[in-house]
Amino acid sequence: MEGSREQPSRAGLPVPRRAVRTAYRFAIGMIFGALLTACSSSGHSLHASARLAAGQAQVARLPHGDGLQFCVSVRARDLAPSGSSHVYIHSISSFITTTDDTTPALLAITGRYPGWDTPGTTIYNQPFSNSNSVWLEIIHEFPLGMACIEAYGHGLAPSRYAAFNHRILLSYTYAPAHGPGTTSQKLFPIHWGPYLHRYSPRHRPKH
Repeated sequence: MEGSREQPSRAGLPVPRRAVRTAYRFAIGMIFGALLTACSSSGHSLHASARLAAGQAQVARLPHGDGLQFCVSVRARDLAPSGSSHVYIHSISSFITTTDDTTPALLAITGRYPGWDTPGTTIYNQPFSNSNSVWLEIIHEFPLGMACIEAYGHGLAPSRYAAFNHRILLSYTYAPAHGPGTTSQKLFPIHWGPYLHRYSPRHRPKH
């Protein structure tokens, strides 16, 4: 019978094929398990959140279609000339529309993060004339490195309005190596990426 055929072993003793297959499967299982353990112990599990490279920005859909998350990763040198100091991000602006043109974007945005309940935060919602796009600016002291904002509401999408097409805007100040402090702004193109839950509020505010 097929199951009784044998293969020679290195020691010259017969080894049943079934035993060979079992050992092979066991070895594969051990290797895969070791890989999973190594990933988990190093903090890089298969489902770990991605992180943006410096100078990049992205937009992601929130779980259950609850809105959009905009994130940017910047260093001081991504914003200010070499030798500058005291680089501070004072606001992040996103430009939002809706997937359904019959739904006004200004009404579709039902909440934001950081929101009014976050100390030191001011929010501006400014519709663009003759369009269904809203300039959402959140004034807050954002850190260098990873910074994220969220807009809540169903059916939201990044705006394609004029120069703000799939971009976010950072407003910031810095002190150049020589001269007085300077206020500046910079647009960053955004691409679709994964939802970064570690940069989302632990308890999303009700909206």
